[in-house]
Amino acid sequence: MITSPRCIVLYDGVCVLCNRFVQFIVARDRQRHFLFAPLESEIGLSLVPERAGGRDSVVVVADGVVYERAGAVFTILSHLPFPWPILNVLKVLPHALTDTCYQYIARNRYRWFGQADHCILPTPEVQQRLLAGSLSKISEIPGDD
Repeated sequence: MITSPRCIVLYDGVCVLCNRFVQFIVARDRQRHFLFAPLESEIGLSLVPERAGGRDSVVVVADGVVYERAGAVFTILSHLPFPWPILNVLKVLPHALTDTCYQYIARNRYRWFGQADHCILPTPEVQQRLLAGSLSKISEIPGDD
């Protein structure tokens, strides 16, 4: 498992909602804590090979731990500046409930927000933190550490 001082967010590259969520994170992540890769990319498949072919959840890899569904969202929120970590109060709800709500949105995201035919071209801000190539390149990515 990979260990990194930053979180790697794997997302569905053709999902409009997922791409907007990545843009939301980048706009608020002043510490540059997050790096990104589409789930269907070489890096995505290397980090979570069991997810090959499955794009029904955002995935976060943080400190060698893989978080999916609501757990991934809570992990992201906890690393964003105030007021976003406050939403982690929802963690008091049963895990089955938060994941069910997440899965309902995930199941309907293409219908509600749309789907591209191919990976959506990221904004310049996202491109700066988009992982490309293989896992060996992760250590080469400059950070503000």
